[in-house]
Amino acid sequence: MITNISIASVFVKDIDESKAFYIDVLGFDEHTDITLGEGYRWCTVKHPNQPELQVHLTIPGPPIAPDMVAAMKRAQNEGGLFGLGMAVDDCAATYEQLQAK
Repeated sequence: MITNISIASVFVKDIDESKAFYIDVLGFDEHTDITLGEGYRWCTVKHPNQPELQVHLTIPGPPIAPDMVAAMKRAQNEGGLFGLGMAVDDCAATYEQLQAK
């Protein structure tokens, strides 16, 4: 029986830059950041109010097929690759707070 979702992957262009954004701007905590064989990096962050969900920050690449990686990178460049939806108490106030950071 599935009890919840524990990992959601977000495709990014730069893991270090994205990790800093999630931690320094959005207030997430670092969870895991390790390199596994052949230079593959597994990097996850989590929100302190929802620690059971890890957000996996990853760059499109193997084992995804090269033509799909190219399509994903085009979508990133055009702003068309989906990310996460986040809940907030006050959208306008949150926008202002994040803009200030």
